[in-house]
Amino acid sequence: MTCPSPKVFNSDKGQFDPGGEISWYPPRNDILMFDPAVDAEEIQTYAELNDLDAVTAATPPGDQATFVTVLVRPEAMAEAPLTAYLEISVEADENAAYSFDRDNDHYVDPDLSAYGVEYLGQPSVVYAVPFDPYTKGFRGTSDYAGYADWDGATGTLHPPDATISVADGSGADRLQVMTKNGETFRWGVYSHGGPGEGGTTSSGSDSDSDTGGVTGAGSTTGDDPGEGWGSCAQVQALAPVEDLALVGEAFDRVQVSFRLPPPADPTIALKEVQVFSIASSASLTEELLGAAHQSTFSAAELNAAEGLVTVEVGELWADYTYQFGVRYEDACTNRSPLVTAQITTEAQKFQTVDTFCFLATAAWGAPWAAQVAALRAFRDDYLKTTPTGVDLIRFYYAHSPPLARVIAREPLLRGLARVVLQPVADAALLATASGELRDMSLGT
Repeated sequence: MTCPSPKVFNSDKGQFDPGGEISWYPPRNDILMFDPAVDAEEIQTYAELNDLDAVTAATPPGDQATFVTVLVRPEAMAEAPLTAYLEISVEADENAAYSFDRDNDHYVDPDLSAYGVEYLGQPSVVYAVPFDPYTKGFRGTSDYAGYADWDGATGTLHPPDATISVADGSGADRLQVMTKNGETFRWGVYSHGGPGEGGTTSSGSDSDSDTGGVTGAGSTTGDDPGEGWGSCAQVQALAPVEDLALVGEAFDRVQVSFRLPPPADPTIALKEVQVFSIASSASLTEELLGAAHQSTFSAAELNAAEGLVTVEVGELWADYTYQFGVRYEDACTNRSPLVTAQITTEAQKFQTVDTFCFLATAAWGAPWAAQVAALRAFRDDYLKTTPTGVDLIRFYYAHSPPLARVIAREPLLRGLARVVLQPVADAALLATASGELRDMSLGT
């Protein structure tokens, strides 16, 4: 994938469709500046439009329970009771009601017709568990609440019916029935309760290792002798990382090192470290994290000898100022404060291509065009072999680049240059071709 440098390219930030057509494409959240002279007023609301609060991750291992813990914040608890939803989908999960043909129902790239597999199938299935975050206890279900449109056309949650499979890891059986602490369920929520803030443990179990990602709110973090659902009932204050340092390893990579402080509660394990980066001269704040790129490193990935952690962040722009932010999260989803630092990446070193054909490259737009290649070959095979030709090359090097820069910016001048240079390129091509034929005949 290639894309233009941000130093020379500013994309259209867009605006609402005046026709009112529905779009399922989420609004951008990377907009940091608003220019009233060129930007639509509505772009200032983009970051607020997506109010979906969800926890997503890669597909958990199959044939075992999955637990994730989420702390319910006071502003969310004000809306109690709450509902924890889980949406799970699997590619190519077909049945009699949802049967598709790869060639007729899927897009097949004509240039890659031998590649790709069928991916359509039954729609995503949704489980829903209502619960009161103030009340300690478990709520679970083995029945799915409904399913989506297979193509996501309306966002409607359709009630269960016979079109959805219920066995063999397909359809509603994408989550296995599991039993824990005397409860039998596919998707469940355990609320630890609390007067002002609560912890909620949710759990589900994949049917097999090829199922879609489980989205939920919960992971147990220890053995609770009373309930057996974990011990994440209280919000813990985590200390910020220390000694944050940034070192440029290359024009597009930065080494991030920092020291993790001792845990506030040794019984609660480290879950992950989150490193944010954004190309901006303005300081990175909590409000801008949605626009930043996030690199997440699990506890298993980190080599935290004596608390010192070093990670690498890549795919950066050369010669650009970046704001970095680091925070970590424990298994109860307590988060440390954001610690930030700034670095400017080094300039990228480009190779220079010796080219005689400044004007020709500007005229045809690329140094690998056939006409440019013919002129370059004519220079090497003929002009460089005579004193007069060498003088001509020197004169051309000295005077053609400014004219080439003017031509490159003007389509009309580029067209006129092609008209003038085409006969010269044709003659060069003929001369080099005849020379190659002569060499071939001498060789035989």
